Amino acid sequence: MITASTSQRSVIALPARLETVLEKIYSKHKCPPINDESRQRLSSIPEEIAFDLLRKAFNAPGMSNLDHFILSKLTHAVTVTSSPAKSPPPKDGCRVSQEEISVDSEAPPQLLLALSELEFNKAFLLLTYIPRKDLSQVEITAEEIRGWKDLSMVAFEAAVWDSLGNKFCSPTDRRLSLECDNEKTSYYQCHVASDGSYTFKVFSPLFNYYLLSCFAYIPNSCSLCALIFFHLFQLQDQNNNDVLDKNGKPCIHSDGTGYISEDLARMCPVNVYKGKCLRSNNVQTPAQNPVCILNFKPMFMLPYILVHSNSYFSKQPLLIQFRMFYDGYAAKGTFLLNKKLPPRTVQVRPSMIMVSKDPALSNVSTFGSLEVVNTRNPPKRTKLSRNLVALLSYGGVPDEFFLDILLNTLEESKTIFNNKRAALKVALNYGDMDDHNAARMILAGIPLDEPHLQDQLSIFSKTEKNDLKAGRLPVSESYYLMGTVDPTGELKEDEVCVILESGQISGNVLVYRNPGLHFGDIHVLKATYVKALEEYVGNSKYGVFFPQKGPRSLGDEIAGDLYFISRNPELLEHFKPSEPWVSSTPININSAKNPSQLSPEELEEMLFNMYLKTRFHASNVVGMAADSWLTIMDQFLTLGDERAEEKAEMKKKMLKLIDIYYDALDAPKQGAEVVNLPDELKPDIFPHYLERDQKFNSTSILGMIYDFVHSHTAEEHKPSAEISKLACFEDEPVSDYHKKKWGRLYEKYRKEMIQAMGNKDESANEVIQRYKQASSSMNLMDHEFYGAAGLEELYPQALALYNIVYDHAVKMNNARNCGFVWKVAGPVLCRFYLEKTEEKSLVCPLGVFKKVLLG
Repeated sequence: MITASTSQRSVIALPARLETVLEKIYSKHKCPPINDESRQRLSSIPEEIAFDLLRKAFNAPGMSNLDHFILSKLTHAVTVTSSPAKSPPPKDGCRVSQEEISVDSEAPPQLLLALSELEFNKAFLLLTYIPRKDLSQVEITAEEIRGWKDLSMVAFEAAVWDSLGNKFCSPTDRRLSLECDNEKTSYYQCHVASDGSYTFKVFSPLFNYYLLSCFAYIPNSCSLCALIFFHLFQLQDQNNNDVLDKNGKPCIHSDGTGYISEDLARMCPVNVYKGKCLRSNNVQTPAQNPVCILNFKPMFMLPYILVHSNSYFSKQPLLIQFRMFYDGYAAKGTFLLNKKLPPRTVQVRPSMIMVSKDPALSNVSTFGSLEVVNTRNPPKRTKLSRNLVALLSYGGVPDEFFLDILLNTLEESKTIFNNKRAALKVALNYGDMDDHNAARMILAGIPLDEPHLQDQLSIFSKTEKNDLKAGRLPVSESYYLMGTVDPTGELKEDEVCVILESGQISGNVLVYRNPGLHFGDIHVLKATYVKALEEYVGNSKYGVFFPQKGPRSLGDEIAGDLYFISRNPELLEHFKPSEPWVSSTPININSAKNPSQLSPEELEEMLFNMYLKTRFHASNVVGMAADSWLTIMDQFLTLGDERAEEKAEMKKKMLKLIDIYYDALDAPKQGAEVVNLPDELKPDIFPHYLERDQKFNSTSILGMIYDFVHSHTAEEHKPSAEISKLACFEDEPVSDYHKKKWGRLYEKYRKEMIQAMGNKDESANEVIQRYKQASSSMNLMDHEFYGAAGLEELYPQALALYNIVYDHAVKMNNARNCGFVWKVAGPVLCRFYLEKTEEKSLVCPLGVFKKVLLG
């Protein structure tokens, strides 16, 4: 080792963020600066690994000798020279021990960087398909990984399987069930081998998958776990005094909605529900343009974030439910379009910050993303619910109103098998069930007795009758709209602003938010035109705005919830509102420490206890209270005024159940203990329409609806047992090449579908999506099929698959087996049928057609 005086020694410089962490370690642990040997060791390993090592030193208790710590973690001694080493470390040079690093340092950095750009589920799946290997041991490039990044999960799985999975995995280990990619929870175990290597195992009903030595670096687990809690603010009156709740504690409220600039809103797809784009014909690609993040006071300024889209949509959503990650912060909430904001800007409220940045890890590299969870969508056909029917009936709406709707709907459903107009209406109303394939077939002129069309109409009919039995009656001039707070502050306490397709409306409306049970949960409010609102939202459509003023909130209107809004004249004429709900019974608030006050060990123990209680001692107080309430309400609605004393006793029970129901709903947000339902509030028997073992015959409006629909079930149309092909499809010659190609694919599909259906989850749809992508042309959307230049090239493939599928359906004598070809190649077959029948066709957007036909 070279010896030199302190004044003459050349200090080995490290990257700036390593020097910063070292200074923090010196300050926190009061330890002396590291020597040149330790600096040499740190400079000869990758910066990320060195940073991770110093991070562990910073968090370690009692770090008195940092040099000794570094030496114990780095196994290879190095020689200190008078100047910093510039050359890269040798292959077998010093490295951090296996248990200390997050990823295998043998893998090329480019591969790891590419892997880190994938969504977690995709990265996990890729590594699952190379069991007990790391990226450096397989033939793959960073460009290949990045090329898969924007694929759908189904297409991603197919690509990775073809490239890697079939080389390293057994076919039985192929992951056809993709339940971890929708809103389901996976169960993981970590296995530690005797050599110190790690294997992760994720369990699902049919498959076990292994992942070797794959780690995710979470900079602040305490902060991330805080996502399960809500950040709210104390409510004060006009004299700045705290408003106390039923427990004698300050009431809480949120501080409003966030804002998003018009140009950014146009980057967001208009139709998103539960994180899925309902119309996926626009492929999003990453952009590297910075977006300014402004915060409402008293929070801080966030300068930039990356938005993963450079595509602009023709319409911008009015309201967007989002999740946002930036520089160690995590936020969620609702954005309202604000045309006043400068371009590429969003504003977030302080209450939307779910996780704050950890100042102890200020130099940790982070990622930024803006995720669209839900957007306001054009209202579908609006239906009531059992609870809403009961509350409307309590409010004075006569039984005849509901029975007239029921009778008209059932009468029309009888004609769907022989009346094209009725068939088209039901196919459009339930188009989400089959991607509007049945509607497309009817519009192409395919006869209603076609086997698959008959079967699909039968499914629609049964679904509609089940909806009606459950009280889901279609009601006109009613809508489900996403709600938020009025940004202008002009609305009075009894007013709302409702924006529909034609713009803002005026007049009285009923307003209700599911799952309300209280008699006063249906409000009669005045829809008011607000000129100043146009400066914020322009001509955006579909939303309801609630006032900032008033003694009581009309609901959690800033959270982007859906509200039932009705201007149906009969409902407005008959309904008489009741006093709003005011909770009376105090709830048991958990007085435990906040997560930020807990040590990592205490927080881990608390979360495990929460999990164990939820998993093994789950309490369905919400469901039991709702059923008990409905049972008592059912009897209440059938009693006359002469039994006023009995009705008053029932009402007391219902009010107690409502308090318990709402407290149980709010318990997760308030950290409250959920009380059990008292035995005296639990009914022994239930109305027969709830289909319980112990039941009584209900004579309320809900019982009448159930019985009326049930009596029509015996009259259900039975589709013809004969399965025949359309003549123009059967007579068309098909090459042996296409028969063999699609025959192999169909057999493969059937095997995978049998396996998927045995899994008893929703993965059957994922299998169908995989085969839609077997030919890239088949993945085009409807309007691209109609008028596509090379459409004729698709006809032989579609016809080959049609004949193969229908031959199998005839063999099995099951029309349900015909559906696959229409799901994969329906637009092509419909276009071919139009050409063969030489019928003229018109191009019409689906939304316009629905308005013309359905109103």
